[in-house]
Amino acid sequence: MPMQLRKRKAPVNPPPPPPPKKTRKAEPKKTAAAKVKGATETVKKASKKVAAAIEKKEEAPALVETNPATDAKAEAKPDAKQEAKSDAKSESKPEAKADAETVASASNAAAPASAPAPAAPAAPAAKKGRSKAASAKETKETKEAKEADAKADAKDTKADAKATPKLKVGDTLPTDLGEITLDDGSKTTFGALLDDSDKGIVLFSYTKQSTPGCTTQACAFRDNYTLFTSAGYRVYGLSGDSHTDNAKFKAKQNFGYPLISDPTYTFHEKLGIKSTGAKSGTVRSVIVVQKEGAIIKEHKTVTPKNSLDIAKKAVGIEAAAAPATNTTKTIAVPAPAPATAEGEAKPTDS
Repeated sequence: MPMQLRKRKAPVNPPPPPPPKKTRKAEPKKTAAAKVKGATETVKKASKKVAAAIEKKEEAPALVETNPATDAKAEAKPDAKQEAKSDAKSESKPEAKADAETVASASNAAAPASAPAPAAPAAPAAKKGRSKAASAKETKETKEAKEADAKADAKDTKADAKATPKLKVGDTLPTDLGEITLDDGSKTTFGALLDDSDKGIVLFSYTKQSTPGCTTQACAFRDNYTLFTSAGYRVYGLSGDSHTDNAKFKAKQNFGYPLISDPTYTFHEKLGIKSTGAKSGTVRSVIVVQKEGAIIKEHKTVTPKNSLDIAKKAVGIEAAAAPATNTTKTIAVPAPAPATAEGEAKPTDS
């Protein structure tokens, strides 16, 4: 049987190969130095533009001021400095932090003096440091001012002490002793108190009302008050306490004499009985003044117990002698009876 040959199909044409991919040539990477150099050149160009614009403006100031068309054109035209910054930004985009800092410093150097860059805000730590320094300076100045005032006061006090002589027995009391305040709040002078007395005044000073020693001293004068008034002398107590405190002290202890208040110790100082320590105070004393103003007794640094005796002796009050009392009891003893011959006692007549 004859063989039949099958006819093969013609092979299909293969698809054309894909076009080769276009590869871009890798541009050489710019180094940091090249970037800095490019940025510097850009800044120089911008600086030249700014300088040219400034020169042009200085050459024709009148034309710019009077020509409206020029003014409109100048307003529409962007600022040269902004153009320079835009050009610098478009031509160069620095990627490194060092490039940005270099460009910024160069721009600040190229900026005209008429438009200074705004100052950076002060750091909070620096501001706090300045505040502390200012406060310390003010404190030092205040301290120096107080020391100067204290020295001036000490100088004035020393001058007053020299001007006011110390009083002693036989001296006449000064007339410029100033005004004094009694425990009831009334104002008077020591001269007026002398005028109201018969023979004079007994003045005792105490340091602080209601303290044990001062209470003992003041109560001793209270208990012997009538002896002084009978002798023609009035009694007054003196301290640096306020008149309200003295009023309470007087009411509590039932004093029959007034108390003088001298919180500023001016009266104390003129009498010479102000303490000389760092703090003002009273020197416990007894001063006896006659009606004419003569001092007949001036005794400082007395004690609460002996101040009364000193005052009594100064005004001539002697202690009354106690009457003698016989405490011996007499007992009558009968005489013994005479003896008899038989040894028996002979009865006596009763």
